[in-house]
Amino acid sequence: MQSWPSLHQLLQVENEQATDSAVSCDDLNGFQQGLGQTWLDAIAPQESDKLARRFAWSGLDAETLLRVLARASKPEEAAISEPWWDELKALQHALRSDPDRALQPYLAEDSDDQQLPFRDLWLPVVDDAVARLRDSLFDLQTRSFTDDAFKALGQSLLNRLCSVSEQVL
Repeated sequence: MQSWPSLHQLLQVENEQATDSAVSCDDLNGFQQGLGQTWLDAIAPQESDKLARRFAWSGLDAETLLRVLARASKPEEAAISEPWWDELKALQHALRSDPDRALQPYLAEDSDDQQLPFRDLWLPVVDDAVARLRDSLFDLQTRSFTDDAFKALGQSLLNRLCSVSEQVL
């Protein structure tokens, strides 16, 4: 079974062939329109020199980065058969499953309940994950799992997803 290398692995392979040309917004825009500005906004808005310094700090030059981006944007067909691909599709399906779902009520700051950022976004994913877990354990005749156990696992997953989402932004 062949697995698709990560972006980090691709960069390690390419790092030996690096030259000294700095990465600029124009280089990234040449690869895909708007990509340079998107990266600039994420790294250091209105400070384009920081973009070049960030890539230089990683040991990347324009040629190497563009070569890696080109390879990473065309995953092999083998990637579609990887287990993570099915999980990604399930995640996408769950996120799109109920666009008309009612939003959770706002919790006041003095409430004992924890206010979770992105809670409404992740609830369909958590519900789907708990349902899939419950289905996968249905055949186990020797063990019995209570609804409270599934609820606790779902809450733990929700807490983690919300925490990661908050940190990313």
